Amino acid sequence: MRKRYLENCIKGVLNQTYNNFEYIIVDNASTDNTPIIIEEYRKKDSRIRVYRNKKTVCMEDNLNLCANYC
Repeated sequence: MRKRYLENCIKGVLNQTYNNFEYIIVDNASTDNTPIIIEEYRKKDSRIRVYRNKKTVCMEDNLNLCANYC
């Protein structure tokens, strides 16, 4: 994923006026810099929880994993 889009997505969630939430990010075994970018934001904000799939799964399975983490 392009860095700019991922960062805009993360910032968009973190900049909400409602602050009482847990931000769950499931990285579907990205092969680019996605894990590094996500980790930078996780270190800065304790509301972020990151999970990384060991292998890429289909979108439906990834969404189910995300729901389970919730």
